[in-house]
Amino acid sequence: MTAIDVVVPCYNYGRFLKYCIDSVLMQEGVELRVLIIDDASKDESASIGKVLASQDPRVTFRGHVTNKGHIKTFNEGVLDWATAPYTLLLSADDALTPGSLKRAVDVLEKCPEAGMVYGIARLILGEEMPAHEALPVTPTYQIIPGKEFLRRNCSHGIPVSSPTAVVRTAFQQETGGYCSKMLHTSDMEMWMRVAVHHSIGVVREPQAYYRWHGQNMSLGYTDGPLNDIREQLEVCRYVFDTWGRNNNLNDKDLMSQLNQRLAREALWLATNAFDAGRFEDSHTCFALAQKCDPIATGPLRSWRLSARRALGVRLTQRIKGLQNRLAGRDLQPQSHSWPVWASGGQFGWWPADGGAVQ
Repeated sequence: MTAIDVVVPCYNYGRFLKYCIDSVLMQEGVELRVLIIDDASKDESASIGKVLASQDPRVTFRGHVTNKGHIKTFNEGVLDWATAPYTLLLSADDALTPGSLKRAVDVLEKCPEAGMVYGIARLILGEEMPAHEALPVTPTYQIIPGKEFLRRNCSHGIPVSSPTAVVRTAFQQETGGYCSKMLHTSDMEMWMRVAVHHSIGVVREPQAYYRWHGQNMSLGYTDGPLNDIREQLEVCRYVFDTWGRNNNLNDKDLMSQLNQRLAREALWLATNAFDAGRFEDSHTCFALAQKCDPIATGPLRSWRLSARRALGVRLTQRIKGLQNRLAGRDLQPQSHSWPVWASGGQFGWWPADGGAVQ
């Protein structure tokens, strides 16, 4: 059997840890090693991790005395510990679907040109611990050129859910692991780095559960989504400058697509911030949209925000309230802190055209 190492970083996710580890240990058809790294959690993560390691020889536990942060914790696993041909970094609040590791490894074994493989993620909310269902043993997959993956990443956003991404260990270790410059988008940088050098495998089956519990990222305008936009810009420039110059990438075209997309996202944030009465945030978001792509903030593209500014926030809110009442929409605030996504929903990019479908 082919070996794969699974690194499970944990910080205050003790309540999810057993479910996560059980989902790994139930995997069949691969030779497993699991490393739990607790980054000085304040909950019961360390004690739970030690018990799990004592119950199965495939599981090793490491605990930090002081918090080292997620990048150093990731690299402790993928650089210092991993020795198998393939590595998966799996957050302790996520989990794997049955057979996912064998499906991923089979693709990488059959397709040496692929530097990594990812699949579809199934969404779980809050404290949910869904029962595992049977899934196909043999994967349906595509191999897509790295340049196509990069184009999709720039034009539409990150196509990968992190608990589904299995990477060749040698490549990660040769190129330096997760980048400490990218605190919030280090995974995006890693996947783009792989795509600069290799093709990418995509599995059509659900490969993992991705948990949304309202603490995955900040929900503020300037300290969450806007910082994510800034880091995506930084990541792409860094990847193209560091890894892309010798690989015949048309990085100007890719950066143009990226800037257009991020400008639209920043403009959307600016409009929402204005509606919420957060005028300083709205101005900051609009300024970033202009920086990304001045055309996107021209009169034809930014008319919604311009109209709101002209009307003023009170009149805008009255008009929106009337529109909502006419449409029959509920105006009461939502009680949950996560987006209105359905539990069990699936996400991830399955290329409809192109690639070699197997």
